[in-house]
Amino acid sequence: MPKFLDDIIVDGGAKLGIGATNPDKQLTFVQADDDAIQIRRLTTGQGNAAAGSGISWTWTSAGTDTQTWAAIRAIMPGSSNSHLTFSTRTTGGSFGERLRITDAGLVGIGTATPDFQLDVNGDIGMNGKLYHNGDHNTYIGFESDNIKLRTGGTDRLEITNSGATFTGVVDITNSTEATDS
Repeated sequence: MPKFLDDIIVDGGAKLGIGATNPDKQLTFVQADDDAIQIRRLTTGQGNAAAGSGISWTWTSAGTDTQTWAAIRAIMPGSSNSHLTFSTRTTGGSFGERLRITDAGLVGIGTATPDFQLDVNGDIGMNGKLYHNGDHNTYIGFESDNIKLRTGGTDRLEITNSGATFTGVVDITNSTEATDS
């Protein structure tokens, strides 16, 4: 039999609903016009990269319930700004930050101090093409064992495992090897 306390419902199956009359998970929030959850931490540690609050996950198994395995945290590295960080634990057991979104909207993967909209410290794997925004006929394309540079809808450079092909005017300073095709 559900127990009601204003908008909080606990059903007989150990499911808690806040704003929900029929919770279907262990914890269900229903909020129509504002954040469903607010995490608030009182702190005097502004300006400290470790000051902030968030959500962390731990698993209880053979005495590991004190180890954090993953976390999403809002931190306050300055006196009036915030960053959002995502952290995980590696297979070897090292816990650390993997991704950060700064107050300026810069995203860092593998770096806590991104300099660009997307800043990756490490290798990037991709299939397909890297396009210039709003210009679908200008790109760098990666295909099976070749790289293609296209501008204005024309392939300008194609590099394969057997050589390179240039299209248009080629001007390579200090080289006697360049030819115009």
